[in-house]
Amino acid sequence: MKNFILKAIAYICFMVWITAACFVDSDSWIPFIIVCATSAWLILFSYANNWFEGYFDDGEQ
Repeated sequence: MKNFILKAIAYICFMVWITAACFVDSDSWIPFIIVCATSAWLILFSYANNWFEGYFDDGEQ
């Protein structure tokens, strides 16, 4: 149940991010602040779920 709630929050956060990103070029700083806050949440959520695991090279070949 908690995974469903966390994924729903992440989905809503992503929709807010998309909406705020569309308004970044406005005269107000509020959309930019919202984009920064939602980006931080999405990055932390992704890192906590190991979604970046295959994207970075650890130097091992």
